[in-house]
Amino acid sequence: MKKIRMSMLAACMAAVLTGCVQTDIHALQKEQVVPYELSERETQLLGAFGMEDNSQIVSFCAPETAITVTARIYKLKEDLTWETIGDGSMSIGKEKEPAEQISGSFTMQIQDDRSIDFYINMAGQGTFSTKDIGENQEYTIEGKAFLKEAQKIELGKEIPVSVLVYDNGNSMRSYTTEDYFEPEKFKDMDLVQAVTLEFSDQEIH
Repeated sequence: MKKIRMSMLAACMAAVLTGCVQTDIHALQKEQVVPYELSERETQLLGAFGMEDNSQIVSFCAPETAITVTARIYKLKEDLTWETIGDGSMSIGKEKEPAEQISGSFTMQIQDDRSIDFYINMAGQGTFSTKDIGENQEYTIEGKAFLKEAQKIELGKEIPVSVLVYDNGNSMRSYTTEDYFEPEKFKDMDLVQAVTLEFSDQEIH
């Protein structure tokens, strides 16, 4: 059943991703990562699969010197440092084939067990997922902060696009994606995950 569901989600994401690249002109004109504004049709498509509250799409257009984009998924450890639980990279290489510049979309889907499937659509599509983090338990409260404003791309600097917080308490403060840089803010939370994008002028090794 999960395999069938995942195939449907992948098909849905692919359809939305194609629209992102073709229609988000604002992102393609800037060296930025920007939240993608869904059309009515795309919103309905995500809603049909119950994905509207557990998915995110951003568009990007990197500086001309960038050749690689890397997405990383983190889990906050007890010592308040970030542990990588999933990552994926795509590159056009030094030859810049088949594109002259990195532009495209990043999409993520949060699963019921808090694992994350993510897609990089850039001169082709890469599909990645986090490793099993053993998170099948229920939480009484959760908070999800997604990128709200355009962020300028600087080579070698991570841009947080999502912060996901889960806890068994009765209340939770609000968080932003920038809180990724201050992990001590999450010290009382049971589970915290973060998603970042990074652009570089280095090839994948």
